[in-house]
Amino acid sequence: MKWHLNSVFLQLVVITLCAGCGDSGGGGTEDEPICAAQEKKCDGSDLVKCNSAGSDWDFFKECADGCEGGACNGTESCEPSCSGKTCGDDGCGGSCGDCGEAAYCDLGGQCQEGTCTPQCDGKLCGNDGCGGSCGSCAEGLTCQDFQCVPGQCNPDCTGKVCGNDGCGGSCGSCAGGKACEAGQCVEPTCDPKTGIKSSASFPSVVAPYGSEVFAVYLAHLLGAPTFDDAGWSFADVTVKNTCPTTQAFKVTARLDGFSTPVEKYESLPAGAEITVSLVPTFDFPKLYGLPDVLPGAAKAQVVMDSGVVAGDFSKAVSILDVHKILLGAFFDPVLELASELWFSAKELSATLVTPKAGAITSFVTEAIKQYPPPWGNSSGFGYSSVPYPGPVPENVWDIGVGGGWSWYFWLDAGETTEVEILSVSGGSDADIAYYFFSNDDYDANYDALTYGEAPPAQGSYDAQAGHWTSFTAPDSGWYYLVLFNTTDNWASRDVQLVRTLSAEETVRSVLKSLYDYLHEQGVNYTSLTSSVFPNTQYVRLPSETLSQKSGNCIDGTLVYASAIESLGLNPVMVFVPGHVFLAVPTSENTESSFWVFLETTMTNSGDFDSAYMSALDQFVTNCLESEQCEPVDIGLMRNYGVFPVNVK
Repeated sequence: MKWHLNSVFLQLVVITLCAGCGDSGGGGTEDEPICAAQEKKCDGSDLVKCNSAGSDWDFFKECADGCEGGACNGTESCEPSCSGKTCGDDGCGGSCGDCGEAAYCDLGGQCQEGTCTPQCDGKLCGNDGCGGSCGSCAEGLTCQDFQCVPGQCNPDCTGKVCGNDGCGGSCGSCAGGKACEAGQCVEPTCDPKTGIKSSASFPSVVAPYGSEVFAVYLAHLLGAPTFDDAGWSFADVTVKNTCPTTQAFKVTARLDGFSTPVEKYESLPAGAEITVSLVPTFDFPKLYGLPDVLPGAAKAQVVMDSGVVAGDFSKAVSILDVHKILLGAFFDPVLELASELWFSAKELSATLVTPKAGAITSFVTEAIKQYPPPWGNSSGFGYSSVPYPGPVPENVWDIGVGGGWSWYFWLDAGETTEVEILSVSGGSDADIAYYFFSNDDYDANYDALTYGEAPPAQGSYDAQAGHWTSFTAPDSGWYYLVLFNTTDNWASRDVQLVRTLSAEETVRSVLKSLYDYLHEQGVNYTSLTSSVFPNTQYVRLPSETLSQKSGNCIDGTLVYASAIESLGLNPVMVFVPGHVFLAVPTSENTESSFWVFLETTMTNSGDFDSAYMSALDQFVTNCLESEQCEPVDIGLMRNYGVFPVNVK
């Protein structure tokens, strides 16, 4: 705010100094004004002006050509004008009033609350827009259109209700948000092409090695709650209104030829700025039907209510068909959802795990039918059935004297397994002992049994036929169930029993059924790479891999992952340098449970156990020893809103 001399304050000082004084030299009393406020008269060659209290005459101006009739003679004569004004210049170097400290005087001579920034650029004199002055003119010059020119300036407001009076003064101001144009108060106009500033970006378009790419397999994530809340959109359009009034417009965006444009209507006050995020309605059947990479364009527009296009944006892109996914570092991280949470390109490939595809449903049904797990079917399966409650029958024949039979399985800490002996051969002398040993204790305890020594009490359970018992693992690890013939009559034993499967056995059994079926179907490993962009992987959809009976590492992993998810379990795709294989946790708590692994490229070249051990070796080498792996937890991705593409 520009500070000005407070004439009222000076007048009060004068009044105070004169209070109680008699008439001396033309002065008056406080109750008896001697002149009209702002009145001018000549005092010799000087022009004097009556103060606002009417109590005295103040020096106003020296007249070079003499003073007559309350005005300077010659070119200096000027008729003050304060009509319609409460403040500011009177057109003759005088003032129409002051606004005080908490307000300023606008160009129309009206007091306005708040602060004001003086505007004197290109001006030599006249009003600065805040009730102050941009300067005064030398003797013999007058202020006209904010410039000092020779001669007298006569303010001219003929036909005007606002604007410049031609002498640095004002003809009035406009109210109600109207603008002054050619001396008249009118509704303000603004050219949208200059007054509306806009820009656009396309967050879902990435640029591997300089090539602008839009990946079809990610399109359906745009607009999903998680991604929408995180601000991941197809187009972000920023609009700034530099016009003097509120402007109405719509913002549109589309993937040219593959979507219905989305439109959002906005109304933006003067000086305001907004960013509008848009996701068009994609034509998914058309996008999923693309046979290969296709040139396309991402487009956005800002269109005023009048139909004038204020912003037009277009980005040429290569549309990656659904068979191509991005694996390169240029996409890491692609999306930040929180301060420590982001999605990589590999994690977003979870969209191609398609558990509800018809081909996957048929595959799982046939696999369980032809290669049934111990319980015989998959109805009602899921982690609620892991470990499978059973009981599963087991028959062991001819356990010799001093000999035994064992089962080897993993138990998570706190996991319980149960066993019931149904029958033991030997008539009235029939007996059998059974024990649970940890992996660390097995060798020592089994040797003790062989030599007729009793194992530690906490590791053994003895019972006759018909006895049911259970064992709860104190720690996660491998355990043995051992049957041992400690008969007193030196006879071999045949044993029939039932037991519950552990979680590890349950998951491994399911995975083996799927593997054995595809092995029998002759599904082969074939390598198909992309020739479009570096770090772009060509991928067959699971239904295509099954129908073509061939696929590479990621194709096969997607098939098994889709089948496992359809059964209610949680697959994990383990990415290592140049490769990917499958893991299946034994419980919903992925981080703390046991993982069953599978190298899917061995489906037609090895048995299940070999494929299991191959993937396990890779996990140890790449994930535990060198930390060069990225496990993609499909269940976790679903929780974050990364859902499957809707394909058959």
